[in-house]
Amino acid sequence: MGVLLRWRYGLAVALLSAGVLAAYANAPASPFQFDDRVSVLENPSIRRLDRWTRLLNPPSRCLSVVGRPVVNLTLALNYWWSGRSARGYHWVNIGIHIAAGLLLFGIVRRLLESPQASADLREHARGLAFLIAALWLLHPLQTESVTYIVQRAESLAALFYLMTIYSFVRGAQSGGPAQTVWFGLAILGGFLAAASKETAVSLPLAVLFLDCLLFRQKPLEALRQRPWFYGALAASWLLLGALVLESWSRGGSAGFGLGMSAWDYARCQPGFILRYLALAFWPDPLVFDYGTTCDASSAAIFGSGLILAVLALAAALAARRHPWAAWLLFLFAAILMPTSSFFPLPGQIAAEHRMYLPLAAVIAGCVLGIWLVLEKLSQGTSHRGGPVAALCLAGIALAAAAGFQTHRRNIDYLSEYSLWHDTVSKRPQNYRPYGELARLCLAKGKLEEARSWARLAVARIRHLAEPRLILAGVLRSTGDLAGALIQCTEAIQTESGYFPAYVQRSFILESMGRYDEALSDLKEALAIAPQNAEVLNSLGVFLLGRKRFAEALDYLNRSVELERQNEVALFNRGQLYASMGENLRARLDLEAALDLDLDQPRIMALLADTMLRLGDAEKCLTLYGRAILADPDNPSWYSRRAACEEKLGRHQAALADMHRAGQLRAHDPASVRRSGK
Repeated sequence: MGVLLRWRYGLAVALLSAGVLAAYANAPASPFQFDDRVSVLENPSIRRLDRWTRLLNPPSRCLSVVGRPVVNLTLALNYWWSGRSARGYHWVNIGIHIAAGLLLFGIVRRLLESPQASADLREHARGLAFLIAALWLLHPLQTESVTYIVQRAESLAALFYLMTIYSFVRGAQSGGPAQTVWFGLAILGGFLAAASKETAVSLPLAVLFLDCLLFRQKPLEALRQRPWFYGALAASWLLLGALVLESWSRGGSAGFGLGMSAWDYARCQPGFILRYLALAFWPDPLVFDYGTTCDASSAAIFGSGLILAVLALAAALAARRHPWAAWLLFLFAAILMPTSSFFPLPGQIAAEHRMYLPLAAVIAGCVLGIWLVLEKLSQGTSHRGGPVAALCLAGIALAAAAGFQTHRRNIDYLSEYSLWHDTVSKRPQNYRPYGELARLCLAKGKLEEARSWARLAVARIRHLAEPRLILAGVLRSTGDLAGALIQCTEAIQTESGYFPAYVQRSFILESMGRYDEALSDLKEALAIAPQNAEVLNSLGVFLLGRKRFAEALDYLNRSVELERQNEVALFNRGQLYASMGENLRARLDLEAALDLDLDQPRIMALLADTMLRLGDAEKCLTLYGRAILADPDNPSWYSRRAACEEKLGRHQAALADMHRAGQLRAHDPASVRRSGK
């Protein structure tokens, strides 16, 4: 019998895993998307596994991994394994999703087989658990958490959340040393969840609630029975609190004083929560990016809040007769609360990945609720198993359909252009898709299409400054400095306290030779954002270009002090020291910058020049060799390496490098102007 049961469990695991692999078979072909750039491709902290302090504390600009050291560690392991290829990251995300689904299957099965469940539930526990797990794993609403690489934070936190609950259930149903091991795993899961995402804040309370349900006891009784366990689990709050304080504003994307009040954020959330619930039942349309503004009227906001309150009241009344429903309601609300209440996330006012784990509570509540209704309807009939069998068949068919839709949704992720084009068609009041589409068109040389997308952003979203900055950036890239200047000025008039508009206008004014006005704009930006490392860095670079070295050094020192893991500021300060003839200081800054960004050829090149001035021509040759490996089509590296070779008397090698540099310039004259970035 035991072998048969194990075989059936193995079959369930295989079927669930195979279903996910089929639904997400096309996901690994997707490229890096949006925040993947700053959190993976431009994240210097993941490039070396031997630098633990940097690995666990990424720069503030790496938005999705700041304050989430476990997530950053997994990305570092991915980088070590697959480098800048997105395929390996996708397979890890899919693996996390499968593991989370199998834990959900185990939790539901064990809870339904517990003595507190009815005999009928115990009889159908495995089938119901399989159905709930299959629907959750294959639901199209999960695609953002699985296919969008940086949303590993959501799925990883959910994995450890479920690991803690599963381990607690196993421990509560065990005794002796086995219980200690299971409870130890539950505590470990709690800490890993806290180090993955802030949504884990509710985990100790969720376990306590479950303990009370399993053993029909009050919270104080449960705490007295397992004081060491709950004390250790609650200690995860200390870790979570420390991580939140360390990354308070998450690179300016979360928190108070960032342009959105708690009330403005909170009043929009009831409508979005209703939308999440609607998508749980009918997952269309799915939107990759909801933007930064809430366009609902006051009446719509009030109406959605009222509907949500009525739904919550009805659920609470139902939970009085069915305490397990109360636990599911608690899980849904408590996991959503950190991101969907009053704490502003102005850069992401809504997101479908927030429903990753709450969706499990919705699906479990619906499946078990329907099962209870069918059970009552079939009582006293001769076909009591029929309705349950019909539910299972219907559920499996629904899961298959959901998997098919998930596969179709992943097609949108197969290119950046298709995903942003899909987003702009569904959320036209969001300016970001226009900017991303314009960026992609510029990269492909489609200048007119880039201008069209940027102008469309301005035409549709007139009350924000950012769309005008997008258009200004496109016009500047295409050589229309006068038009770019007009757009920056209008952006400032739209939002006078929006410092990026002053910074961008200063770049344009500098390109036009209007240096005094450019400096004035940079100082205005600094007055608005005195603790912004990028503004300080921009001021330092501008003054370096004007050879005002002392002033430039002051601003660059302040920039480095604010963000010590910023290789750009370190590079610029190293460049400044080199210009001042302080080669030893330049060497220290450039080595620190290169240590942060191992693949940056322009840092290698400037450090090589510095080493040559310090008399270390061999080191200079090594660094230029690395720069050429990283950027083999840049003629500047060959001609500058030739100077090192001449210094060492290697005339033939120097001639070969000069010849290669000449070939590259003849083939692509514009290449001489490249920075190597």
